[in-house]
Amino acid sequence: MNLFFESSGQARVFLAVLPLGFLLALAVDLTRFAGRWRPVWDALCLLLGGVALMGLLLIFQDRGVRGYHALALALGAILYACGVGSLARRLAQRVRSLRKKPRKSCKDAGESKDTSKE
Repeated sequence: MNLFFESSGQARVFLAVLPLGFLLALAVDLTRFAGRWRPVWDALCLLLGGVALMGLLLIFQDRGVRGYHALALALGAILYACGVGSLARRLAQRVRSLRKKPRKSCKDAGESKDTSKE
């Protein structure tokens, strides 16, 4: 009795499509840096993702797009969003907050100490 996959071939295809979902989520996350070319980048990601999925289906000789393909794409995207993507967003937010803090120069720090003594 198989709980999820009918054959081991389906499990191999699922595991091959999982990183594709991860990479597509990464590409979509990187579109925020595309600026005014964002619609072009989004379309390009969609087309390349579709071509990659069809290529995997041809390599594994699967006969069509099935539910577990969509599940693998979604699970890969969720793994990116909750793992590496979340860490990258937190790190970027931390760097931005450090950049916004005004720095005191050595000269300014010395002058403020002198005025506090008087």
